Amino acid sequence: MKPVPPHIDPASVATFLAAAEASFSHAATAMNLSRSAVTQTIERLEKSWGVTLFDRSSRPMHLTPQGQTAVAIARRYLAEAQVFTESLSALKTQKVQSLRFVISEVARAFAGAEIEAALIPQVTSFTAETGLIPAVQKRFAEGKADLAVAPNLPEKERLFSKKLCSEHYCLVTPKSVASQDEMPLSAILPNLTLPFVSYQRDSLDWQKSQRIIRLLKLPVGRSLALENTQAVAQAVASGLGWSILPPMNLWCVRNRLKGLTIHGLGATTAEKTLWVAAKEARFAPYLTLASQIFLQCLKTKWTREMVLVKPAVSHFLSFESEA
Repeated sequence: MKPVPPHIDPASVATFLAAAEASFSHAATAMNLSRSAVTQTIERLEKSWGVTLFDRSSRPMHLTPQGQTAVAIARRYLAEAQVFTESLSALKTQKVQSLRFVISEVARAFAGAEIEAALIPQVTSFTAETGLIPAVQKRFAEGKADLAVAPNLPEKERLFSKKLCSEHYCLVTPKSVASQDEMPLSAILPNLTLPFVSYQRDSLDWQKSQRIIRLLKLPVGRSLALENTQAVAQAVASGLGWSILPPMNLWCVRNRLKGLTIHGLGATTAEKTLWVAAKEARFAPYLTLASQIFLQCLKTKWTREMVLVKPAVSHFLSFESEA
């Protein structure tokens, strides 16, 4: 087990530095302490750091070699602490002038307009872009956006972030293949003779669906690659094939849900996690605002327009807390 580093109190370090540069009496005056309080502070530091800072065998006392080294370290520490404090103070009062916002297409369908309406009055310059998930991820990773709402953002890009929701992919079939929702996979497999309907190969959902197909050994003899969720759902509802979709995508085709049946794929299948993330701490207030609005919109629309119409979808989406 690694030793626990000693606690460093800036006021105590400043007291030590004042004593080292002049005397204990000077430190008492400079720090508004009694001389005995200065002595106790130095002794506490020596015990905490495990070194002797002053040679007390001579009068006046002078620094030990370790104490001389500690002086240089203390000066650097206090300088960095000052920069840190000033940066935090500036953060509280700093007004962001420009904000670049990116959001994936499906996420924008739920709350993009509401988020943008709340963000625009907060800054003097605002731009918003939407697109397929890989394009949104790329713009954020390259520093071309300050705030992003998108699935599966890499961890290194999420220094300031909040998880919004998690989706479990589901099997979507026409009623000719499965007459009702949530049928066991074993009962559906013999009927999966139609083509597999999916997105283009550069999409995240296509990559996830391929992983699921390999994992569950689903039969794919023929396939259709279409450009968007509307086209995929329309093809499935029309009986042209079956698909694997995340539940939020189904909200975009909620008017066609009656022609579809939805089924679970088991706990071993892929998950899609939606994040809101900011590039820097100064954008954190906008991150909080965007997450609150998104979750409010998602919960309202999901309950009213999906769960009440298609109860089976409720199992495939879990929300995070708004706090």
